[in-house]
Amino acid sequence: MRVTPVVHASSPEQAVEQAGIAFDEGADGVFLIEHTGGPIDLLDDYKAVRAAYGDRYIGLNYLTDPLSGYRLTDRALELGYINQPPDALWFDDITGFTDDPILNRAYMNKLDAVRRKNPQLDKIQLLGGVAFKYTPSYTDDAQPAATQVRDLESFLDVVTTSGPGTNEAPSPTKIAAMKRAAEEHNKPLAVASGISADNIKDYIGNVDQILVASSLETEPYSGIFVPERIRELVRAAKQRAS
Repeated sequence: MRVTPVVHASSPEQAVEQAGIAFDEGADGVFLIEHTGGPIDLLDDYKAVRAAYGDRYIGLNYLTDPLSGYRLTDRALELGYINQPPDALWFDDITGFTDDPILNRAYMNKLDAVRRKNPQLDKIQLLGGVAFKYTPSYTDDAQPAATQVRDLESFLDVVTTSGPGTNEAPSPTKIAAMKRAAEEHNKPLAVASGISADNIKDYIGNVDQILVASSLETEPYSGIFVPERIRELVRAAKQRAS
């Protein structure tokens, strides 16, 4: 089980500092989210973290829809604003925050075309939200969530879901059903809220990657990690998986 803490970034310096704490405590990578600025600020954070930890797994969440995020990344690469694409892009709702199945399919076909036209974009791992908190597709019911996985997995590299809210764990039954559906197509499953060293036992064997911030911070959205909490989560993930 990969542990990838989420840095709530507020400046390049703070992002580098917090990413360093995560890596020092054994994290497999980090994701950056900019909570005090916009997408360009996030790219500035990313450049600083990439310069400091060039060979590590570094992902971004622009807090936008997927098409906007990929187009921004494409433009930043084209203009030389960034010299290396992020390892991953994570979006809370792969469907672009619509709840119409026809529009969803058209949107994702367009997203797929944008990704495939540029080899640099195509190699970025796409973590797409399915049955994800605060989106039209959210559900904590196992079978509807699994159905969403089967409908959407072909557009994703990593199926990504969550509990009902920030720092709220998903139903283990939902996660087990989504994992079975993802495995039908050899897709990993990531969970982006609520998993901690205390409850990780409920998800072993069904979760491939954890994206977590609030339970690792001094307080939610502080952007300041408590090193011991990362260490405990990494230890629990590795021990349970072995």
